[in-house]
Amino acid sequence: MQNKIFDLICEGLQKKYSIQTGPIQEMEISFDNKNNIKIIKTSRKKKLITVDFIADLKEHKTIHTYYDEPVTTITLLNKVQGTLFVNDNEYEDLILEYENEAI
Repeated sequence: MQNKIFDLICEGLQKKYSIQTGPIQEMEISFDNKNNIKIIKTSRKKKLITVDFIADLKEHKTIHTYYDEPVTTITLLNKVQGTLFVNDNEYEDLILEYENEAI
């Protein structure tokens, strides 16, 4: 179940926190490895499972320009609190609360 939780967190980051805002800007939130995520509490009510966690994540923003190479910035998001919602062993929702720390 532990590996499934990490897979669902990754899926939630892709679905909810990775966006393309038109042809010139992209944003993605990811984690380097499973050691960057600490599961705090897991609870179950019927088919709904909630997983509370703290994670060190990275926010990647890429801006494509017409004449130059794309410009990418990386922002570290340390100690992000999150809740993963799993319904019937499938991704339902992911909520993150964080403050940015730019590098």
